[in-house]
Amino acid sequence: MKRLRFTSCMAFLVNGMLAVMTGTIITYLVRDYGISQAAAGRMVAAQSVGNLIMVLLSGFIIQLIGRKKSLLLFPILFAVGFGGVAFVNNEFALYILMVLTGLGWGLCNNILNIIMMESGGGISTLYTCYAAGSFLGPFFVVAVTGFGLSWKAAVISVAVLSLALLPGFAGVKTSSAALAGEKLSRKDFAFLKNPRYYICNILYFGYIGVEVAVNSWIITYLTQSGLLSEKMAQTMFSVFWLIIIFIRLFVGACMKRFDRANLLICQWIGLAAALTALILCDRSIVSVVILIIMAVFMAAISPVNAENADEFIKGKGISGGIMFAVGCVGSTILPMIVGSLADSAGITAGMWVIAGVMYAMVAVCIVNIAMKRRS
Repeated sequence: MKRLRFTSCMAFLVNGMLAVMTGTIITYLVRDYGISQAAAGRMVAAQSVGNLIMVLLSGFIIQLIGRKKSLLLFPILFAVGFGGVAFVNNEFALYILMVLTGLGWGLCNNILNIIMMESGGGISTLYTCYAAGSFLGPFFVVAVTGFGLSWKAAVISVAVLSLALLPGFAGVKTSSAALAGEKLSRKDFAFLKNPRYYICNILYFGYIGVEVAVNSWIITYLTQSGLLSEKMAQTMFSVFWLIIIFIRLFVGACMKRFDRANLLICQWIGLAAALTALILCDRSIVSVVILIIMAVFMAAISPVNAENADEFIKGKGISGGIMFAVGCVGSTILPMIVGSLADSAGITAGMWVIAGVMYAMVAVCIVNIAMKRRS
């Protein structure tokens, strides 16, 4: 089990690197392959589409081929999809490769959440590794190109790291909770009759949407509002993610002492209040302090959200896959809404939308607590 946990954490580290590096290498694809920026944007969208498709289907795929083969499949999808970008400059082929990368991303997310949840712990460590990979990915590209090597060397390195996961997964035993080829019954879809399942879906939609929206627009807001210079905003964003990494480790060590639903609502209240304070703030030093507070409250929402929905993530992966797919929809819709408002009414209006979603999640958390107590 220790080997499985370690390899799973390394897989999430690679997943985090890959997810962020996709955006980092877009500049190089435009420059070296001669594709348009619009085409590059479609490639990122293709990866998101692949992710969405897989999180919807992953539960059925795990059921069809079993957990062991699922664990071996997603590193191959990572290696072929992401690594192939270094060798192919055809626009249509790049779309296909990005879809494959997204498919690997979705399968990785579902199967490893199931395994870590059923192992009785480690979910916070898993998400910490993803955050660490997200933080390290851009720096890895900068380091590789700084040594005079091509960006392709960084991409190939991540593909090799993906393949290096295979021996780790090949030598482990997995739970028989989902046997390959086992037929599904009505009992496997009983979660659809549980009202709290839909509350957990809304919480996933809100959190992943908020996280992606904050990551996408916080630097723009800080610079356009005049609170921080572009360089300082970039630096603070790096500090923001460093804090998230360390707080997730801390929460993972003490999370069992607290009720998940109560902890979740406290985090949403703190995050919503912090973002509101940031929007109303007009001093640079104060904004830096508020950003640190935001990181503290935002850090553990992801693992606590997963623990709050553990009864739906465990098992055959169908209910969890649907939930992750709903989160993917949130990560697509909310940043687009913020961007549209930023164009028409200014970036501050977009930030108020994010804050509004946060307060809506507080309301949903109240319902979640009531349902948990009732059950």
